[in-house]
Amino acid sequence: MTVSSNRVFAWSFLLAFGISSTCNAVPEPNGRRVPLVLQRNVESKVSKIVGGYPASEGEVPWQVALYGQFFCGGTLLSSDVVLTAAHCVMSGGQLDTDFKVGYGGLSLLNFPFETAVKQVITHEAYNENTFQNDIALVIFENPVQNFTNLVYPANLPVSHNEDYEGEEVTASGWERLSFEGPQPEQLQAVQLKVSPQESCKNAYMAIVDIGNTMICAGVEEFSKDSCQGDSGGPLVKVIGNYSELIGITSFGVEGCAVQGYPSVYTRVTEYLEWIVDTACAAGSCLEYEYVTDDPCEDGDCTTNGATLNVNHSQLIILQSCIYLFFILVQ
Repeated sequence: MTVSSNRVFAWSFLLAFGISSTCNAVPEPNGRRVPLVLQRNVESKVSKIVGGYPASEGEVPWQVALYGQFFCGGTLLSSDVVLTAAHCVMSGGQLDTDFKVGYGGLSLLNFPFETAVKQVITHEAYNENTFQNDIALVIFENPVQNFTNLVYPANLPVSHNEDYEGEEVTASGWERLSFEGPQPEQLQAVQLKVSPQESCKNAYMAIVDIGNTMICAGVEEFSKDSCQGDSGGPLVKVIGNYSELIGITSFGVEGCAVQGYPSVYTRVTEYLEWIVDTACAAGSCLEYEYVTDDPCEDGDCTTNGATLNVNHSQLIILQSCIYLFFILVQ
């Protein structure tokens, strides 16, 4: 599979003329930022994993690739629902639904499974200039027939209240290995740490507003990052054998792994209700349970949704007002 030559040319043109000629300019309020230009990978939509490693079989079974006139990553949530970034499927206010989804393998050149797209839904408040609400759902035309250790949906968080600051997380995708470098054939992964929200907000202050719907991650030595190829891909918190999807790769500054600028992800915990409600409205209800913002209002701890869909056999302990225990039997 290849990225459209027209889009590659457009991205190259943007890099050559829209960035290099404005090295000392003051960041503009409309979302065009220089000298540290925000990189959402609108054209090639290819982010890169810097300082990562080739993922092994079954390590990221929820990873999918979206490809057509663009290339992005995504996260499998069920047999027919994928979570990705809105900027992957929308450009210039136009929704792109003419693409396919590949999954079940590590190689970018040969996916064991491929499906056309039935429906694409972006967040109604998505803003291309500010990157707010950079989230979308993709509904498969042909659902996954069987889950295996190579194809398995990710877990959504069970609580709105986690901030994950300082936690070790993993980003993945078919990202470039260096800025403007070659795109790898094999799926890459990188271990990062969730950055303090306030420091990330301060870092991007002159470029874009980092709100509560965003989460930042990087490493202190800035030798690792997600950047061009992983747009729309997963940011996952691993707890033993249990993995929880906490972010969607959204944007960063041009260059990637730039000191002082962690990559920015859409914070999944802020969109749990939107994800569940939107998928169900599209006829693809998720097996999932989340705790309300105030689960113990009036002394009654309540939950919304159906049953929690947990990957692999394990115990989850959720502390919100009481300890809720979920055990998966498969």
